Amino acid sequence: MNYRVLPQGVLRPAGLKNLTTASLVLGAISFASTASEADPVTCALQSKFDQKEVGEATGNIEKMRALFAAINENRLAEIIPCVAAPNFERHDLTGAIPGVKGQQGALNFIGDLKSAFPDLRLEIADIFSADEKVVVRFAASGTHLGTYLGHEPTGKRIKVHNINIYRFDGGRVVETWQLTDGVGLLRQLGIMERSLLDNRVR
Repeated sequence: MNYRVLPQGVLRPAGLKNLTTASLVLGAISFASTASEADPVTCALQSKFDQKEVGEATGNIEKMRALFAAINENRLAEIIPCVAAPNFERHDLTGAIPGVKGQQGALNFIGDLKSAFPDLRLEIADIFSADEKVVVRFAASGTHLGTYLGHEPTGKRIKVHNINIYRFDGGRVVETWQLTDGVGLLRQLGIMERSLLDNRVR
């Protein structure tokens, strides 16, 4: 697929130090720039992505595939106005990381994850839709090279399974319900084992 390259500003990922829970539920990249709130057609015209990929006539499943590809390729800031509404809201089904709202909130959320796992990659296993909703089952993998939950980088590779539900309205995502294997993530990093040992010593 071909893409048109337009001038972009320097992008900066945010830190992860404010996260205090065990859940890793994926959503979008943190940048210094503010996400646009253009309508989907205008957004598609101005983005690097071909209009056929994220334009108004594109199906919801194709939009989600484009979104996941953009996360993998560190280009989410260019596509987020095309697939997420300004009033976007993320529901964390574990209650671990609440309060992610709006396009910029979504960008900041994934930016924090990218700062801890710079090679973060999402692989879709299943994707299907019903009415205005799209369900995606996917695996997130990466290397722990940045501070995560206050823990120094371990250099360990992780692979975590997730199921997300996205609700569309007017061609863009307005809500998402997200669930991940946060316990499995901490076990792979060795964080849970260390916590259990600390508790036993006490």
